[in-house]
Amino acid sequence: MAGGKPVPAFLAKTVFTLTCRSCGTPVEIPGRFGFKLKGSGINSTLCSRCRQLQFQEARANDLASVDEQHSDGHLGQSTPRRLLPTAALAVALLLVIGSIWLGRRSSDQEPRPQDAAPAVIPLPSR
Repeated sequence: MAGGKPVPAFLAKTVFTLTCRSCGTPVEIPGRFGFKLKGSGINSTLCSRCRQLQFQEARANDLASVDEQHSDGHLGQSTPRRLLPTAALAVALLLVIGSIWLGRRSSDQEPRPQDAAPAVIPLPSR
């Protein structure tokens, strides 16, 4: 019983075998995932070794293309990516400084008649 629902024994212990589309090595996929892959008509997948090699090749190609684009030595400078956060930080800093300055400026002035409370508060008559 898993989660209050009986699990058929043939699904819990079933292992499906698909072939690696790159090297032909059999790849074992257990349980429901293998059942769904096999049922959807997928007959091949990548083994972990081919997946790692493919990732490493893509990474190496990506790094090589970045090196070609930045052959003048400006690899670490990504101006467009840093410009927006810097501008947002500058605007936030200006807003904070401005609000502090306006707060101090308004507190330095004498209280205006509409801001001052009356000396005697009249009580409501019954």
